[in-house]
Amino acid sequence: ALEHARIYTRLKGEDHFVELRKHMGWYLGHFPGAKYVRNALVRVNSLAEVEAIIMEALENPRAFSGYGSEEETSAEPVPALDLSCAC
Repeated sequence: ALEHARIYTRLKGEDHFVELRKHMGWYLGHFPGAKYVRNALVRVNSLAEVEAIIMEALENPRAFSGYGSEEETSAEPVPALDLSCAC
C-alpha cells in the first residue's frame, strides 16, 4: 500500500490522490484490526497520511485494533497486527 501510494504520487501528484483511496484497503487481509486500518486508509488525502497510518499501525497495532471500543465484543486480547506486507 505504501509503495503504491508513493509511485502514484510521483506519477499523478497529490491533486488526484482521492482516486487512490479505494485501492488502499485492498492491501490488507481479514485479521483483527484490519478493518480499522482499511477505514483510515480509504479516507486519506496525501502520501503523508498513508505513511502516518501505516507507520502507526506497525508501531502501535492496538491503535487500530478496536480493542476497548464499543465494537469490541470479545474480552480476549487482540493479537498484534502484522502489516509487514503493507510497506
